[in-house]
Amino acid sequence: MQHDVAHGEIVRWSDEFGANNETIKTRKAVEAAVDTITKILAGPAAVWTIIVCIVGLLSVGLGIYWLFNKQAKLSDLAELRKRLDDLKPSDPEYGAVRALYTSMMIDAERWGFFHSGSGSDGDGGSADHGSGDHGGSVGSHH
Repeated sequence: MQHDVAHGEIVRWSDEFGANNETIKTRKAVEAAVDTITKILAGPAAVWTIIVCIVGLLSVGLGIYWLFNKQAKLSDLAELRKRLDDLKPSDPEYGAVRALYTSMMIDAERWGFFHSGSGSDGDGGSADHGSGDHGGSVGSHH
């Protein structure tokens, strides 16, 4: 065993501890196995991390888009409701405005833009918006 090592000299583990050939072979096999496992796991782990990050960013982006889109649709719906209130049933464009408003209300309810206090979403129909002079009111859903 050699104990007087010069500064900067590279000392192998086997030299320092006087290991035999079997110990060296075992250690090299373990190192090779660890390297192989690291290579096997590091690639998929990096890919998995990238996929999770992309999915997370997409979901955050779609959520922000949905919120802005919801606000724009509700604003358009309120504007159309105001225009419908200004029109009389005898006006020539009243039928088209009412049909558009009703269609937009159905879409808004389908996409969950309104939170009803009743708690039943299984209704599916929009009977309260399809009858009467002006249909339902937007203000009652906010």
